[in-house]
Amino acid sequence: MTSARFRPEVGSVTPTGRHPLWFRFLEGILRLFYPRHEVIGLGRVDRSRPAVFACNHAETYGPIVMTLRFPLPFRPWVHGNLASRERCLEHLEMDFTRRLLRLRPPASRWLAALITPVCMGLMRQIGAIPVFRGEMAIRDTFRMSLDTLRAGHSLVIFPEARERPHSEQLRDFRIGFAHLAWLYGGETGQALRFHPVWIDRKARQIVIGSALEMDPAERNPRLARERLARALRDAVQGIAAGGDPENTDQGIASKGDPENTDQGIASKGDP
Repeated sequence: MTSARFRPEVGSVTPTGRHPLWFRFLEGILRLFYPRHEVIGLGRVDRSRPAVFACNHAETYGPIVMTLRFPLPFRPWVHGNLASRERCLEHLEMDFTRRLLRLRPPASRWLAALITPVCMGLMRQIGAIPVFRGEMAIRDTFRMSLDTLRAGHSLVIFPEARERPHSEQLRDFRIGFAHLAWLYGGETGQALRFHPVWIDRKARQIVIGSALEMDPAERNPRLARERLARALRDAVQGIAAGGDPENTDQGIASKGDPENTDQGIASKGDP
């Protein structure tokens, strides 16, 4: 559970697009190491309404490339440990300096301590929304996310579960994010669109698939969430395997199909 004293330092504001000089300088440096990516499928996105872009993580590569090279405005979901300085330091040491850089203490701790204020500043500048998985504060995650969507801004999420491999390219998807469909539908009366996105490091491409929607009036919410998560996972997997990004509805009910009206998920073509 989240401590009563815990107050997130990240996620309270939506980025305005005007960043301080230090952020622009760091962004310019990162762009040297993460060159321009071809973005495929922008025509499948209805820019008049917000959407959720569900991407493969690819370790740190996916979030960095989406932040630097994705041409549409969004707020990203990030690990809840990045929401406060103390948690951020612990997370960076365990997940970055030790696991990825393979440093040992005390070097791992020293480097994590140096990176922490930069990381916290970056999270604020990009309007990151912390995901407090398994904590009461997950309500704050959904509240901030719903506020973002109602304001017309999109979300970028990375729903892969590291501990559950699905294939050589992808891990299985968690399902909790799909709760956004009910929250958004209940508030607006509209279906929330979810786009599968494949970030291809080798080809330097960001491929956007056709949107999927879930009926917020579905009678079995958990089953519908599982179906949406599975459909998005399979769509991302299909794109990664060289499939047609427009044909992301395999095994999913399409609107207007009388034989599949009980699936609770519909694929949408180009807007």
